Amino acid sequence: MCDQYLWDKSGVQDREIQDLEGLLGQFRHRSPIKRPPVKQMPRRYWWLLGAAVIVLGSVTLLRAPLTDWRYTAGKNEAIQVRTGQTLDSGKSTATLESRLTGELQIEPNSRLRLVASGDRQQRFELEQGTIHALIWAPPGKFVVDTPVARTIDLGYRHTLQMSKSGEGVLSVDIGWVAFEWQGVESFIPAGASCKTNPNKGPGTPWFTDASPELQSALVAFDAGQGSLEIALRAAGVRDAITVWHLMTRSKGEAPSQAYDVLAELIPLPAEAGREAILAGKSEAIYAAWDALGLGSAEIWRTWKRSW
Repeated sequence: MCDQYLWDKSGVQDREIQDLEGLLGQFRHRSPIKRPPVKQMPRRYWWLLGAAVIVLGSVTLLRAPLTDWRYTAGKNEAIQVRTGQTLDSGKSTATLESRLTGELQIEPNSRLRLVASGDRQQRFELEQGTIHALIWAPPGKFVVDTPVARTIDLGYRHTLQMSKSGEGVLSVDIGWVAFEWQGVESFIPAGASCKTNPNKGPGTPWFTDASPELQSALVAFDAGQGSLEIALRAAGVRDAITVWHLMTRSKGEAPSQAYDVLAELIPLPAEAGREAILAGKSEAIYAAWDALGLGSAEIWRTWKRSW
């Protein structure tokens, strides 16, 4: 008997195998196999499946640990918030307060979720709406994520607005707030604001009393629709923080142009030399920041390590 014949009927035919095939062949199934029709699941079953998913999600949330955050919407009684819980203010003004962290005033039509609550960090997600934050926790502990940026409170009071499209504004009243997204960073001191752009992250910060020309030029430049030269020409001495950001975040010839303007606006120390700045050396960039007179770079360098 040839083994190859058993696999593909090639090679030398074996008489006994052929006889066996003949005997067994009369029992083979000659009609095509009919598969049973696939039945569609009745709509009521889909409804029950959806309800089960909702119930399962609710049970999971109920098992999430309670936090010391208390939420009050309108005239309703305060509730204790769980980790992972989403808070939708609807048509009411709401308050979210933690004795250890701070207090949030939440405007109507805002949607906020408590992502994590622990000793090291209190982290929220603001999907849309406006929150006014008064934070007394240590710097770096209160964090709010948005679709296009992360805010890290360095103390003490700020307002964050976010639209569904990903456009937002961060304004700082007291203290500092860091704005960060995919390596793009903005550091906003008291009296300054910063816009966000969809798919671009935080823009260039400016003091709220900056000239309309500068503000308009920055909005256009951050959106990729304006020139750096227009923004630099509109900058005054108080706008040095804006020029510093343009210098450290721009590419091509832009950092060189921004450095020249910054050197005209404020005295730069020897440590913040042109070559060192353009080479991207951290110590030179930090020295230029310290020359702004807005506080030492250590304010945000220390807390940046934990982002």
